[in-house]
Amino acid sequence: MQFIILITHLILAAASVNQNVFANHTDLFPPANVIEPWQYREDPKTYNDQTLYEYIDGAADLYIEFGFQLLITRELYWQDHSIMIEMCRMSDSTSSWGIFSSFKNPQSENLEDFKFAYSTPYSLSFVAGNYYVAIQSGESSEEIQSMMRKVGKSINSKMVTEAPPIDILFKCFPKTNMVPGSFGIAYGSLALNKVHFFSSENILKVSKDAPALFASYQDNKKPIRVMIISQKSTRTTKKIFENLKKVYGPNITETKIEGIPLYKVSREDDNYLIIKCAQCLYFILNWVGSEESPGMLQELRGSGCCR
Repeated sequence: MQFIILITHLILAAASVNQNVFANHTDLFPPANVIEPWQYREDPKTYNDQTLYEYIDGAADLYIEFGFQLLITRELYWQDHSIMIEMCRMSDSTSSWGIFSSFKNPQSENLEDFKFAYSTPYSLSFVAGNYYVAIQSGESSEEIQSMMRKVGKSINSKMVTEAPPIDILFKCFPKTNMVPGSFGIAYGSLALNKVHFFSSENILKVSKDAPALFASYQDNKKPIRVMIISQKSTRTTKKIFENLKKVYGPNITETKIEGIPLYKVSREDDNYLIIKCAQCLYFILNWVGSEESPGMLQELRGSGCCR
């Protein structure tokens, strides 16, 4: 019960932090002397929740699910090269980190200069308070990567950068073999199904008040993901589990592994475990077997969060 209350309190606290609000969107971007010899092609463009589909049609609903408020874009150019800057203002820092975690590839490079950031040869993405920032180019070179990093540092320096308390939110997760930076959060079925597809409907009742927290682990065969969904009442948890049993029918069976009572879901190319607690459900996704992840279940059970 205490863990469920803690999650809700932390998410609400993030919303109450003095968030970044800029009256002039141009103030968000690095000044001309920082980006020389690059230049801005035009003034910033903005998109709200009604027009976001014009810019990112395929992912607009996911942004809105996380609490999207405004997208500000601006293009840099030099000779025949270009870099696009996208700054997405979300409702709070947990929401901006949530959308960041939805797009982060666990194999991408983490950056020390930012609280939450990763880069690829073609992009730099990071969280700055209630902003999710993505800087991208259609080509890769040391010069372009250097400019993207310079732009990112300049933007980050302008922001209130309070971050969600990840260590506390994920205190119930096993620490052994966790992939650094792999944790994330889901507020609805769109983000949840990016982690693991359960159903086209929100059968797990994931929401901002009852989010799904997840993290990845590296075993000897196949990456495992652990996910925890906490609810405010035992009745809701029981109803969710009954829905799962209806959806999976004979594919969900009760068993014991390492002496722990749990449920095993076995479908074609999809095996996972569910530990049912009073007010939360633990999911161990892509489960191969205890011999590949020794002690994981005991570490989960020993966290004291499942009662």
